[in-house]
Amino acid sequence: MATLPFLGCVVTGPVPVHCCWGGACLVCVCARVYVCVCVCVCVWRVWRVWRVSLQIDKLGRGYQGDPASALLEMLDPNQNTQFLDHYLDVPVDCSKVLFLCTANVTDTIPGPLLDRMEVIRLSGYDGPEKLEIAKRYLDPKARAETGLDKDADHTPATLELADDAIDGLIRWYCRESGVRNLEQKIMKIYQKAALQVCLCVYVCACVWFLILFGVGCLL
Repeated sequence: MATLPFLGCVVTGPVPVHCCWGGACLVCVCARVYVCVCVCVCVWRVWRVWRVSLQIDKLGRGYQGDPASALLEMLDPNQNTQFLDHYLDVPVDCSKVLFLCTANVTDTIPGPLLDRMEVIRLSGYDGPEKLEIAKRYLDPKARAETGLDKDADHTPATLELADDAIDGLIRWYCRESGVRNLEQKIMKIYQKAALQVCLCVYVCACVWFLILFGVGCLL
């Protein structure tokens, strides 16, 4: 008789001596399932890791508290096992938490907090990469959001953001490692172009109205 207490079942009957866990009998199948479940539970309990992503360089201090001090307490191995969450008012075990913090610069990060972290520096986008990102993704996105798609009837045929213009934006106005500022600049350009298109349509409509009104008065 074989007993599998974790699964809560009892298998009765003769068990062959030559039978192993690789066999096809019911005992072998249940034993394999039992071992797999136990291993998964043990791995989940031991290697349970939470990943939290923060923009650590934008931390501020106000009347609501100091996030840097809270992070220092959470990163301290002597205190993070009983970290008290003041919002939920319950203790939280943060001993198996892996914090993945992102930052554009390290100058604004508090020194004690930076000393507890392992800094991994990643290179940003260079000029040619930003140019391709702008042409493939940022330019079509800005066109779609401002209503100046290339296939639209009201879009001027000459409206196009040249590569030299994008390169000038990258070199002189958007020199950060990312493309967020570049996206904002391209969006502003298309917003101004959309405003000009709306003004032209409005002026043309007013001119046609005055012409028709004048013709009507003469008749």
